[in-house]
Amino acid sequence: FRALQIPENLNPITLIPGSIISLFGTVGGPDSDSYLLNINEPQVLEVNLLNIFTSADISINNVIGNPIPGGVGSQPSSIPENFRLTLNPGIYEVLVFQRFDDFFLGGTNYQLDLVSISSDNPPPNNPPNPGNPSNLIDNSNNSINTATPLGTLVPELPISSFAAINNFDHEDFYRVTVVDAPITSGIYWQNLTGNLNVEVLDRNGFVFARGENIGTLNEAFQTTFFIPGEYFVLVFQTAPNIASDYELSLFPASANINPQPEPSPPPSPNPQLTPPPLTVTNH
Repeated sequence: FRALQIPENLNPITLIPGSIISLFGTVGGPDSDSYLLNINEPQVLEVNLLNIFTSADISINNVIGNPIPGGVGSQPSSIPENFRLTLNPGIYEVLVFQRFDDFFLGGTNYQLDLVSISSDNPPPNNPPNPGNPSNLIDNSNNSINTATPLGTLVPELPISSFAAINNFDHEDFYRVTVVDAPITSGIYWQNLTGNLNVEVLDRNGFVFARGENIGTLNEAFQTTFFIPGEYFVLVFQTAPNIASDYELSLFPASANINPQPEPSPPPSPNPQLTPPPLTVTNH
């Protein structure tokens, strides 16, 4: 194992519940970025690693440099990382890096958003609460104003999020940004153990697309984002006491919503007018 070395001129980042910290950097090959966190009170940390164009992973490590349970994001390729975990008071390392197998892809810029949430969770070693399959109470994103950012919809770059819905956390809002419109995205919904619903909303909260399957069936549907701006995806209980983990994925692709109009038929030729018969008058 390796103990974290804290340089005298480097002050750890202190996370206060309710705060959001955004960090920007570049990783590639053996070049990684390390940030130190100072946690003074128990809290839920939401980690979002965004705007990756080759490959980058993230690990939340303890003071001896080992990843803590639930603190690793390792989505393949350029898929953004998004996860949450409970942190007790202490010093932690946030390590952004590229796996050895991905060195050949070259480096990438990234945006790292750390969202700190007040937590009344039991310690991770406590038995889970009934109806709370992930042992996580997270009401950080239960409104449009506090929606979890998933990044910008870019053709051929999927986005995924893994979370849970239960009686303690009965709805999750996610925010996506559209820059180049129109764009069509497939919404894929899987790994359900209970009947949850998903809806897509515009910036005013108007629902314009939703899933239709019932029960725990996987489902997929498409919706088109016609104008640039922010949109929201809502995951929620269909009834009280329903609990389920879930995986939500968006698969954006360029949209061709303006097909060429059908060619107009050629104008009909002017009809030939038949002259009236001549009338002959005898004098």
